[in-house]
Amino acid sequence: MDDWATTGNTIRVAKKFIDENGATYIGSSVIVNKSDTQMLEALNVAWLVNFDDLV
Repeated sequence: MDDWATTGNTIRVAKKFIDENGATYIGSSVIVNKSDTQMLEALNVAWLVNFDDLV
């Protein structure tokens, strides 16, 4: 869970940590999505609101 997704770097680091420690990464969730579709699909990210809907 994170507050904001833009580049996906924080989620990638968390996924790497989870994978390296023998657990199974199933996805992540964020409150605000400001990233591209490719990153969201690759990391299985769910969100509550799109940034564009806030501005």
